[in-house]
Amino acid sequence: MSLRNSGDEYRNHKGLLAIIARHKRPPYPSPVYIPRRRGADNATPLLPSALYHQHLQRPGFHADPLQALTVARLDALHQRLLTPRTWFTRNKTIRGLYLWGQVGIGKSFLVDLFFAALPDSLGKTRQHYQHFMAAVHRELHAITGQREPLRLVGKRLAAEFKVICLDELYLTDLGDAMIVYRLFESLFEEGVVLLITSNFAPERLYKDSLQPAIFAPAIKIIKANTEELHLASVQDYRSMQEGVHRTWFVAGEQDFAALFDTLNHALHGSSAFTSTALDIHGHRFHPLRQQGQLVWFTFNELCEKPRSAKDYIALAQRFKQFLVSGVPQFGQAEQHNPATIGTEDSLVAAVRPQYSNSENAQRRFISLVDELYDQGIKLHLQSGVPLENLYAGGRLAFEFQRTVSRLTEMQSATYRDRAWRS
Repeated sequence: MSLRNSGDEYRNHKGLLAIIARHKRPPYPSPVYIPRRRGADNATPLLPSALYHQHLQRPGFHADPLQALTVARLDALHQRLLTPRTWFTRNKTIRGLYLWGQVGIGKSFLVDLFFAALPDSLGKTRQHYQHFMAAVHRELHAITGQREPLRLVGKRLAAEFKVICLDELYLTDLGDAMIVYRLFESLFEEGVVLLITSNFAPERLYKDSLQPAIFAPAIKIIKANTEELHLASVQDYRSMQEGVHRTWFVAGEQDFAALFDTLNHALHGSSAFTSTALDIHGHRFHPLRQQGQLVWFTFNELCEKPRSAKDYIALAQRFKQFLVSGVPQFGQAEQHNPATIGTEDSLVAAVRPQYSNSENAQRRFISLVDELYDQGIKLHLQSGVPLENLYAGGRLAFEFQRTVSRLTEMQSATYRDRAWRS
């Protein structure tokens, strides 16, 4: 699907619903296959626990008591959702779940189980939070000038979906905090049930100290309408996946021009390529090479210039194999090498590792990896440091823990064999 056609489709249909409705099924295959029952709407649906017990029979699947506890809570929510509600029901409101914990402990997998167990007729969608907010922003732009636009968006969503599963909720700016509050308020008023995952407790969704009172109403409404459940595991299951398919290379280990040629031949049976610039959402991207579903960028081109999450979403919809070279080590302050001027800089440039203390570039890199991982994209990276040394310390230590975990999984045979999201 071309980027132009995607925009045309949005303008010609019902905006947010037209985009989100594509994801009534999970937006990507889980790293662990989730069986889906045909004709589930015409038979008794399986509980999430039944699907979980199927996985327990798989070789290499690790039983986890905390996951089992979470599955029991998902069963209870599943049954409440499918129990017929009558006018005299004492409590007509169904509280959702807010599931949080460390990276790699299976939160997304558990949401996939819950989603797969719900019948389609219920009205359900599963979205990565980044995708969900990108669609909301587009819808708000399309209805500019209308009164109470977020209430209108909430009503439109509620007309289509009774259950919305949002994966990886985390706020990084105050504008989104206000949107989340008003939109969630509308959704809850309309009786929509939310299943939310996050790496953070509700109180820490917006962890910067800048104007924390602005986000307080959103925290309050989330806590009032969802049951908080802390999956307090410390085991990163992504690091336990069998098979290694190297995609992270320290500079000098892999000739990326040769790698591009190899992938190009495997994908397209071709040695041809271009370096034609790409125009995406008003931003111009200059790839080193591109051909069909394959593209090669420098880190600077992807992350050091003004980019947004919706740019990365669009790129992931266009290309299915990415090469990114020149990934620096990240941290909060320049390391031990002193600043130099004039020709002296060339004397130390060869031995000084690439290093970036730009928080904007770091956040863009995190967003890029999140999007490519979510879409099942194959990503090859070239850096001056090993993956375990990617982040040297600073304010984004937790965020980079998740990023390194995902980049580790992206080198597994399981991820390599995972189907692309169409």
